[in-house]
Amino acid sequence: MEISLRLALLFSLTFHVPADCGRQSFAVPDEESGLMHSEHLQDIHERGSMAAEKIENGTSCRQEPDATRIDCWETARVDEAAFRDRPGFSPPRRVFGYGSMIFRTGFPHIGAEGVFVRGFARRFWQLSADHRGTPERPGRVVTLVKAPSDVEKELAVYGVAYEISESDMGDVLKDLDIRERHGYTRTVVDTFHASTGAPAGPAIVYYAAMDDAGVAMTSAFVGPEDEAKTAAAIAVAEGPSGRNDAYLFKLFDALASWDFPPDSYITSLVAAVKERQRQLESRGAGG
Repeated sequence: MEISLRLALLFSLTFHVPADCGRQSFAVPDEESGLMHSEHLQDIHERGSMAAEKIENGTSCRQEPDATRIDCWETARVDEAAFRDRPGFSPPRRVFGYGSMIFRTGFPHIGAEGVFVRGFARRFWQLSADHRGTPERPGRVVTLVKAPSDVEKELAVYGVAYEISESDMGDVLKDLDIRERHGYTRTVVDTFHASTGAPAGPAIVYYAAMDDAGVAMTSAFVGPEDEAKTAAAIAVAEGPSGRNDAYLFKLFDALASWDFPPDSYITSLVAAVKERQRQLESRGAGG
């Protein structure tokens, strides 16, 4: 059985979201309810601008009514065990970026190299109410999803490992803990050189953690989510950091610029979002 099919089956069986996450509040129009008219797109963009103004005025998604329910925390959580349970382990001064960090790093670094991590899949299954969406209409951003043990060695997610100076590391982590506060957990993973596959050392990474039962530890995680639903959200969402579709398209281009192997999931999602937007434009043009 091909890996992609195995993952689709295993993810649907293994990963669950607590029932009280209220996902119905984040529903986007589907094919049965009809496509959104183009005037609704303008409304989404206006909401994104309003959210940006709230950030500039000193407020945040934490102060929105739905912030607690969608796990927009004060800062990202920390997997203390990942740093504590490695004998003689010193916390790395490297951060692995697999999403927006690749095209919008946003912190000082003294080196960057292409690497990959094993045992994960990159998915747009994380809600974004503070960057690429709003609490009323969250967008979708990438997270790493831990693969089941029987296929984890077959998987690789390519990205960039940024080396940070000792003097900057503390401030960088503080900033990243805020940047990744919407349901992400900070942990440590082993990385491998993209060109040779040789070990490249540990790196810090932010992802959607699962508990021992395979249940997401954050209600911001909405996977496994059908590609059409993910694409429908990305096609229209916008937040303080910009349009959700721009995030996806920039990631696609950034991965290509590093000459990484194609990510079939990202490629397929780009096509699905563009098709959805064509449908929305056609519906709007038709009145």
